[in-house]
Amino acid sequence: MPRTAGALSRLMPNLGGPAASCRRLYLGVVRSMALYGAPVWYGALSGDNALVLRRAQRVLAVRVIRGYRTVSAEAALALAGSMPWDLDALVLAAMYKWRGDQRSQGQRPAPREVEAERLRLEEDAVARWRERLVDSTAGRRTTGAIAPTLSEMASSEEAWQAVLTFCEDVISQKEAAEREREADASAPMIRRRRLGRRRRD
Repeated sequence: MPRTAGALSRLMPNLGGPAASCRRLYLGVVRSMALYGAPVWYGALSGDNALVLRRAQRVLAVRVIRGYRTVSAEAALALAGSMPWDLDALVLAAMYKWRGDQRSQGQRPAPREVEAERLRLEEDAVARWRERLVDSTAGRRTTGAIAPTLSEMASSEEAWQAVLTFCEDVISQKEAAEREREADASAPMIRRRRLGRRRRD
């Protein structure tokens, strides 16, 4: 999985490259790989294995937001809107257990009951994620700004789509500004002057 994440990250440069929707698709592909069989292995998830998940997710999240390697995992995941995969695994495992408990009791919950339980578990996971962001020392400015509104951002598909649209607009403006700087004839001269040796009088 880390190799797959690394390979896909190379397809997503900071500037240019695939659009946000495509970047999120790549992230979703690796997420599906990472969470395959989560209800089975979640109970045995160790700190080292959780770290492997976190590193792979961070690599892709940084590319989704067109960030740089200096961006913390907490900030990258929050800006990418990607819940930590260990929490995703927790939701899947809890949902699997709930279904099993219902079957053992001879119950066949209606689709709306299943959906309500899934939403409840996801809300609990988002609350845990928010606590992590608040307690984190890395990326404090970014996470501090996002944590209070995280529940609202993830409250519905429409709300999250609005967040994605806003982020895409910001990224597009960033790319446009970068292209203007590259096209500016004076920019290369400035860079050469900074990189070159000082002239002696």
